[in-house]
Amino acid sequence: MIKVEAVEQLHTGIKLMEEAFERLSKGKGFFGGDAIGYLDIALGCFLGWFKVCEEVTGFKFLDDEKAPLIVGWADRFCSDEAVKDVMPENERLEEYAKLSMAAAGGIEVKLIGAWPSPFVLRARIALNLKGVEYEFLQEKFGEKSELLLRSNPVYKKIPVLLHHGKPICESMIIVEYVDEAWPAAGRAILPADPYERALHRFWASYVDDKLNPSGAALSKAQTEEAKVEAAGQVIAGLKLLEEAFGRLSKGEGFFGGDDIGYVDIALGCFLGWLKVMEKTSGVKFIDEEKMPLLARWAERFCAHEAVKAVMPEPERLAEFARKRAANEVAWEAPHPNLLSRTAASKKHQPLLYIRTKPRRCCLSYRRREKKKKKTMAAAAGEVRLIGAWPSPFVLRPRVALNLKGVEYEFLEEKFGEKSELLLRSNPVYKKVPVLLHHDKPVCESMIIVEYVDGAWANSGHAILPADPYERALHRFWAVYIDDKWFPSMFGIAKAETEEAKAESAEQAWAGLKLLEEAFEKLSKGKAFFGGDTIGYVDIALGAHLGWAKVIEQMIGLKLFDEEKTPLLAVWAERFCNHEAVKEVMPETEKLMEYAKMRLGK
Repeated sequence: MIKVEAVEQLHTGIKLMEEAFERLSKGKGFFGGDAIGYLDIALGCFLGWFKVCEEVTGFKFLDDEKAPLIVGWADRFCSDEAVKDVMPENERLEEYAKLSMAAAGGIEVKLIGAWPSPFVLRARIALNLKGVEYEFLQEKFGEKSELLLRSNPVYKKIPVLLHHGKPICESMIIVEYVDEAWPAAGRAILPADPYERALHRFWASYVDDKLNPSGAALSKAQTEEAKVEAAGQVIAGLKLLEEAFGRLSKGEGFFGGDDIGYVDIALGCFLGWLKVMEKTSGVKFIDEEKMPLLARWAERFCAHEAVKAVMPEPERLAEFARKRAANEVAWEAPHPNLLSRTAASKKHQPLLYIRTKPRRCCLSYRRREKKKKKTMAAAAGEVRLIGAWPSPFVLRPRVALNLKGVEYEFLEEKFGEKSELLLRSNPVYKKVPVLLHHDKPVCESMIIVEYVDGAWANSGHAILPADPYERALHRFWAVYIDDKWFPSMFGIAKAETEEAKAESAEQAWAGLKLLEEAFEKLSKGKAFFGGDTIGYVDIALGAHLGWAKVIEQMIGLKLFDEEKTPLLAVWAERFCNHEAVKEVMPETEKLMEYAKMRLGK
């Protein structure tokens, strides 16, 4: 309504200028007569913006029928020798208008970050691949903006993606969100097949959990011995990724096949910093002879249209590292064009996922147990789980499989031993759990949970919500449980002094308070984080409840306290009494005996 009224006012003003031109020009070409005069300059300077506004609003301001004299004058004015060399091109004015609109909140997607950060680079590449326009909000080094603190109050770090004002945190969660929020734009970043998705998630996790810490250790190493050891770990990790590339790429140019995918983004964001470390350490990490596949991949990745516009130059990164070490650095502005829509992204053909509505499983775990009958799947060894009963991480896939009503064979690992099947199925980490589906291994507990949810999408209840933003929130809190809360909980049991024990307990309580708030938001008044039934975060946190009770008894402290966290206290009871959980949740007494044996007590 306001836009229409403004256009009408403008039309009225142009009509008045049409009448003024007829009187002042006296039949000549300009308001000033034969040449440009005072009023020609006053009005003519807005002609470029008139055209931009016409493009933006869809309204015609200079109409041949309503203002023929002004339309003819406008053409003459813009063609005059004194004007045409200085009149801005329409394309440049349109680009400037977009930037101005972004600064005023006109762009629905914003990214809080800083140009040297490889984790911020991941989000930028994903947005470029999907052709999503966004405003890049640059954080200053050593400072945290109010917007960042408000958008990511848990970690208080970049990157944070804001979509319609809703924050998504953690780089690879952002990448998955971008892939799911814009499914029909560009190419899919993660493959559609559940097993392929699990493999890509596994290697992306490996980059963050193993390769990146090795690189960080190298940059911080003070002695030659420490530098050599850290460099060796980086090279060993890259060799594993060379082998993974051979399997995932299937002979194409990227981990994702014929275009950049999930693992490409996870690893590729570090290429600039790897070059910096090569210069400072004198070690060639991606060697053309030892790692020919990665060497050629790195060149293709950096030359990709979605990457080269945002990939920082190694020289600039090296200068940043030097200044940061000297405590004299400030974040600089990134590339001048903050709205990153790459030419390559326009070439991507859209791919649309169709989500099948899940149906509730009609056969509960207890009823299956009572039947004591092997199904065809179990008899054929279709689904097997390698694990150990005390492990909370093994409990996660067991609960997920039960929720989906999937029959499986549980292969128990002996304490202190690693079976040949485990070593063959998980040669990277050599640890449980490992899910074998048609003998294809899926490793890492929450990756297995996502795999189960995708591979049996039509069975039972969906473990992750369908909405991309809700999925991102559930993934965020599952990551928080593993990265922050779980270490603080077990820190209580490992503490050697009362002071250390009290400190770990405070951290665990603080984490539970955050999870209490998260429960209130995610559950939406229902019984579980996942709503009416157990979901992704329920499995992530609930798997630790048995050990939480053991720690409570060992140290005499109440973790899930009815007064401090009443919602979680009630939730914990509901979780442990759920049909999918109570048959596989270890008894507290049995876990206590195991804990005493492990501790030698």
